[in-house]
Amino acid sequence: AGILRIGAFSSVLAVWIPELIKTFHEQYPRVRLEIIDGSYNNLVEWLGKGEIDCAFLPRKETAKYNFYHLYRDEIVVVVSEWHPILQKKQIKLDELAYYPLVVEDEANDNDTWGIIKKMHTKPEIAYRLKDDSSILSFARAGLGVGFVPGLVLKAIPIKVERKSICPPQYRDIGLAVLPFHETVLFKVLLKYL
Repeated sequence: AGILRIGAFSSVLAVWIPELIKTFHEQYPRVRLEIIDGSYNNLVEWLGKGEIDCAFLPRKETAKYNFYHLYRDEIVVVVSEWHPILQKKQIKLDELAYYPLVVEDEANDNDTWGIIKKMHTKPEIAYRLKDDSSILSFARAGLGVGFVPGLVLKAIPIKVERKSICPPQYRDIGLAVLPFHETVLFKVLLKYL
């Protein structure tokens, strides 16, 4: 019995958490999972302050917390169904600099910006938005090429065309915990996942 406070970001919340809560409670009815929604930066801050016990996060090299890998999520480009980029067999990362990009604001999303910083040519950032559904909507309307993690496409049912980047780009999602917070409840959750 007890409470486990878990932080998660939007795509994990939408795709994994509802089923996790449902099935976890079936096996462990006396454990309450308290779910807290936040950006990557919020989650790292709350984890460090002990406001949450663990967090679903993309892998970042830090000695502050232990990271347990769960899923490799491909970062893809999304466009409207008539976008000329769809004619290409593959899209090289640097070729994206020639299209207006629709991306999540840097304060909210380190994954996309890490990829953009790998580009040798400075891209045209047409729109910096706060959430993934807006990126998909702008891409669907033909306003630019969106960058999103594949998990987002499972979470938000907006019709867009998806294309991989060459070479493929990824974020690794896992469960992060401070070493001294690896409680029995945390270990039960980790084993369950």
